[in-house]
Amino acid sequence: MKFKTLLSMSVVGVLLTLGACHYHPPEQRSAPVIEHTLPKPVVKESPVVVKPVPKPPVVVVKPKPVVKPPVVVKPKPKPVVKPKPKPVVKVAPPVVKPKPVLSDIDAGRAQIEVLSEKVMALINDLGLSKNEQKLHISKLLETELNIPLMGRLVLDKNWDVANETQQVEYLKTFRKYIIQITSDRLVVSDIKKVKISEVRLAGKKKDVLVRSKLIATLRRPVLADWRLRKDDNGVLKIIDLSVKGFSMILTLRGDFGSVVKTKGIAGLIKLLKDKETK
Repeated sequence: MKFKTLLSMSVVGVLLTLGACHYHPPEQRSAPVIEHTLPKPVVKESPVVVKPVPKPPVVVVKPKPVVKPPVVVKPKPKPVVKPKPKPVVKVAPPVVKPKPVLSDIDAGRAQIEVLSEKVMALINDLGLSKNEQKLHISKLLETELNIPLMGRLVLDKNWDVANETQQVEYLKTFRKYIIQITSDRLVVSDIKKVKISEVRLAGKKKDVLVRSKLIATLRRPVLADWRLRKDDNGVLKIIDLSVKGFSMILTLRGDFGSVVKTKGIAGLIKLLKDKETK
């Protein structure tokens, strides 16, 4: 307000000064101008108070704490502990004593003993009919007799006379014939026991000859000799049976030879087939 008042007064003073210097009424134009200078009003300027600009507060930015990533501690791998190999305990294999190899003489004796026991058991089995006894005995003879060799021994030289077809047909009929007559004789016999008296090797072929006694119920013991020979597989099999000194092979050889002489091999085969049906 003071500032404005002073300013107004200053302006008025200036105007008055200017009017005094330049404007004069007509009556006063000739009069000397008396300059009257008014003192300039002293304008006191009020001091400008400059308020200090407040400094912005210093914001202390604290650095963010550096967060270190967690240290991943890898577990130490467990040491691989290799299992200690078990001590190999060598176990000695059981000592298997080899079966004593029977000599041909011992083997021949054992074979006839076993066969005779089986035959006697069948003959004395009252629960079996005669036909059943014959059937079981026939099966035993199938395995114990070397029938192909017996057939050739019976035919003897006439074997070479027969052709291949006749040989096959002859052996087929001879097999049935020899089993039939042997089983028939055993079934009707009254033999109770076979007692072996001697075993030895015989002939160039080193056959095993088993000498025995057939002990019957109603008659005296009968001598029976069993001849065994190894087949192509090395198995001892019966090739002849002699009763009271008469060889079955030699007896049949004479009978068959007579037939071949008059009727030939074909006639012999027919005769054997006819006996099968009886």
